[in-house]
Amino acid sequence: CTPGSIKATYFIGNAFLGNGDIAEKYLGVSAIDDKFAYFNASPFAYVTPDDDGPEFFIGWGTDDDIVDWKTQAEPFVRALKQADYYVRILPVVGAPHFFMYAPLDDVGSHQHFLAGNIFRFLEEHL
Repeated sequence: CTPGSIKATYFIGNAFLGNGDIAEKYLGVSAIDDKFAYFNASPFAYVTPDDDGPEFFIGWGTDDDIVDWKTQAEPFVRALKQADYYVRILPVVGAPHFFMYAPLDDVGSHQHFLAGNIFRFLEEHL
């Protein structure tokens, strides 16, 4: 979420995908050559005070080994709240990064827990 975190995807590209700096490949420019491209790729660039802005539901797995929710989700949620957006958060305890692969009706699963909360949020806010 943060501009610096876009650059942090370099480590994902090297460690997990073995294909170099995926952020640079995606953006088409290095952070040294155009730091604003990295800023503009971040959701933080678009958080501005807005009385009629959208409401947000942000969930994450607490055992995510790819994205650090403490440096990604929490600062983004904080920025949204400071700009007076309604934000509902849902940390999914024990869930890894990729956990939405099983049927949503698998009672007791991470995806069942998340899906039920998303449906309630949509019913309340749409």
